[in-house]
Amino acid sequence: MRRVGIFPGSFDPPLKCHLDLAETVMNKYALDEIIFAPILAGRGDTKDNSGYTDRVCMCIASIVGKHNMRVASRETPSSLLPTLKWLRKSCADARLFCVMDYSLFSGSMDKLAGKNAYRDMVFICPQQNGDQTGFTRQNASLCGLDLEMLPFGSMDEAETEARHMVFSLNDPKSMPAGALKICALKGLYIQDHYQDIKNGMSEHRWQHTLGVRRSAVALAEKYGGSLIKCAVAAFYHDCAKDMNPKDMRKVLLDHGTDSRDEILHSGAMMHGPAGAILAEEKYHVYDREVLDAIRYHTTGREEMTLTDLIIFVADAIEPNRQDYPGLNVIRTLADIDLYAAALYSLYMTRDYVFERGKIFHLAGQKTITALEDRLRNDRNLDRAAVELLREKSSVFN
Repeated sequence: MRRVGIFPGSFDPPLKCHLDLAETVMNKYALDEIIFAPILAGRGDTKDNSGYTDRVCMCIASIVGKHNMRVASRETPSSLLPTLKWLRKSCADARLFCVMDYSLFSGSMDKLAGKNAYRDMVFICPQQNGDQTGFTRQNASLCGLDLEMLPFGSMDEAETEARHMVFSLNDPKSMPAGALKICALKGLYIQDHYQDIKNGMSEHRWQHTLGVRRSAVALAEKYGGSLIKCAVAAFYHDCAKDMNPKDMRKVLLDHGTDSRDEILHSGAMMHGPAGAILAEEKYHVYDREVLDAIRYHTTGREEMTLTDLIIFVADAIEPNRQDYPGLNVIRTLADIDLYAAALYSLYMTRDYVFERGKIFHLAGQKTITALEDRLRNDRNLDRAAVELLREKSSVFN
């Protein structure tokens, strides 16, 4: 007879400790597979912090490459007991071992009691400290339930901590990479201004914003940046773009910008700093690294952080961008070196400005000089990147 583990839970979000517990149970009980089954509510009447479909997606992304694990989801999601009944029916030919967090089991024990469908099922929970565990095991026995405890930490507390970290715009190390990526791309556990941002933009700008977020998360994943910070910076980077230039100018002047500053003479330059102010004051984004990436996403700056670079390049290469001179080169460089991609993008902007007989802004020129200095002294810079940059500047000859 096949031995199958089923793991119902909120997975809000799924964590590495969920996978570790699943692996431990599989090895200890010689299981053929284990099935993760997200349930509708977290614990008792707790409301989901993210939607059921999002949690299913995060679970699927978490177990990529683990061939003895899979995720079961339902068209009509339900709570614990209906989910267990459904799994019991779909695995009728198997011996079932049900893994669940201690608090979920203890809160559902009275409902499980007396149900013949669960009498041949082994329930496995992470060990808890104190006398409460012994009391629960005794009650489980009186209810006719086979309960075994394994030394393990609380899933409940770990999920709460992970959500708090994301809300604080940090990447929880406790989340599997796949789940974290879904979390960043969908903006889960972060203040929800989705509809407000969308309503304040043209459809074209909205699609651009989503494209920049996708590109930013991909670049953060590739270069070791914070997926959450980059996703949030990308989401708000153009929040001021569709403002009236007069309104943007007023925002900047009201916040201390010198009336002689060159930035006040270009809507394309104003929307970055104005967007940083708007993101902080209207949307309550207080992370300085994120706000700086928004502020400098058009001009760059002399000391660009990794987050600055990611947003700057993602803005230039996002998939919804209409083709423009140099786009394919910038995309190629983005796969090689972020600094080189940012520099080439600035070269193309400078060429565009000069062709129209205008003056290239000083902030952008300072960024170019700083990037050239860095790359000229980088002995590890890819040869192909050097050749591409050489086409635009004698600095690399």
